[in-house]
Amino acid sequence: RSSRGRSGAASSGDPVPANASAVFADGDGSEANPYKIVDVAQFKAFRDSVNEGETYEGKHIQLTASTYDLAGEEWTPIGTGARSGSGYADGKPFKGTFDGNGATISGLSLTQTTSADYALGLFGLVDGATVKSFTLEDLSISVPTSELAGAAVGLMVGGSTVSDVTARGTVQAKRGNGGIVGRLIASGTIEGCANYATVTATAANCGGIVGAAYYTVPVARCASKTARTRAPSPRRPALPAALSASPRRRCRGAGTWRRFRPRA
Repeated sequence: RSSRGRSGAASSGDPVPANASAVFADGDGSEANPYKIVDVAQFKAFRDSVNEGETYEGKHIQLTASTYDLAGEEWTPIGTGARSGSGYADGKPFKGTFDGNGATISGLSLTQTTSADYALGLFGLVDGATVKSFTLEDLSISVPTSELAGAAVGLMVGGSTVSDVTARGTVQAKRGNGGIVGRLIASGTIEGCANYATVTATAANCGGIVGAAYYTVPVARCASKTARTRAPSPRRPALPAALSASPRRRCRGAGTWRRFRPRA
């Protein structure tokens, strides 16, 4: 498997996480020798370390197995926090580089949230991070009250990048949900991503790639091939993203908008 997307070299001055040896199979967190995750147990340990406050800023994490099966339980996002204005509040974000290395992550399930603006996805909150190179299969995000949900990342801030991610399954929320990313704020990049998941919303801001993107957030070389993307009004057929003052380059959409109202 090849490792694609953007990454930056870790600084020699970056501190070593105190629990690295207990979380990862190998590696020192550098670009040349990333921390390695070999199984689901280590994947969860990595998640828990982020949610306990380890940002992994300047560090590189890589998956080494071909598949990771998350089915059978409610997933807790990697990186916790809620949207607040043009940023986030009470957050414990991921700030490093996560390289899926071409792996397939299957069975991701999310059905609960602590608030409408709480970030949901494989990664919840990322800040200045890079998340790249994996496929999400059989994902199921169904949180009718959520306004911040994406298959790969719920909320991107601080110039984060998501690249070369493919999603298949369903992403259902109230609004602000996308097949790859829920919301992007201020700056960042989504590139080389493909969505085949059905994305359903009962209000505005719903997209095949990103639910809502604000300000200078390029979306490039992405395709949304979802069978059906639903929103309350068919304003923009086959739109891969709900964008606000954000550029979109070489993207295409093959879904359809259909009027959707929840049952009483």
